[in-house]
Amino acid sequence: MRLFKYMPEARIDDILVLNKIRFTQPICFNDPFECKLTINSIAPDDYIVNLYKEEFKKIDIMNRLNKKELSNSLEKIINGKNYIQRFRTKFEEILNYKWGILSLTTSKGNLLMWAHYANEHKGFTVEFNEESDFFHKREDKESFFNHLHKVDYSNYRDLTSLIEKQYANVFLTKSTEWEYEDEYRVFKQLNSANEVKNENIYLFNFPKDMINAIYCGCNMDKVHKEKILNILSNDNELSHVKLYYGEISTKYYKINFNEINKVT
Repeated sequence: MRLFKYMPEARIDDILVLNKIRFTQPICFNDPFECKLTINSIAPDDYIVNLYKEEFKKIDIMNRLNKKELSNSLEKIINGKNYIQRFRTKFEEILNYKWGILSLTTSKGNLLMWAHYANEHKGFTVEFNEESDFFHKREDKESFFNHLHKVDYSNYRDLTSLIEKQYANVFLTKSTEWEYEDEYRVFKQLNSANEVKNENIYLFNFPKDMINAIYCGCNMDKVHKEKILNILSNDNELSHVKLYYGEISTKYYKINFNEINKVT
């Protein structure tokens, strides 16, 4: 499997000279549903009732109170709309403050993605080596961070109680409208970033051997093409990287990529 990242031409130095890549907070994404918690309750009613029955067996006051009435009152408070909304808000605040996401795709020639993420075909696409350790650094089998996840697509949001929630669904499910992106994700904790720009742009170092190829957009300026060519030609650690220039097909609605010989 090959993995690609679409970028504007302004990121040339970050990627090819500094070898830093951004992990983006969910709040900065263009999908308003991104990583939004969908819950209709904190816990099912019977769970709350049974929980408090068990807990209040331990204290004498329950001899003087109606257990069912008390459980029902607590259920109304815990599962009330205001409480749930406050919980959602706090959840999203913490997520946007602590987590960053790197979005990748399996396609280098998607016209919409070139338009949306690579500055209207003036940017470039990086092909990464999926086998790089950068994508496989999970600390243990339970860890959610530092390794690849496949995004799933659905017409329905995962609406359930908080304690029954499958949290991967929150971060790894998007509308079928986005299915054309065939997205893979890596999550990192933002406090481990190697550099922070403008207070909210979190950059992480990656090894140069993680890059397999660079694909220049069909509308990229000659100056930027030459800049990339010069960088790849003069950095021994990037000598393995292939370079392609995109051009519009005369027969199909697609971009053809032609390999360019680097200066040696």
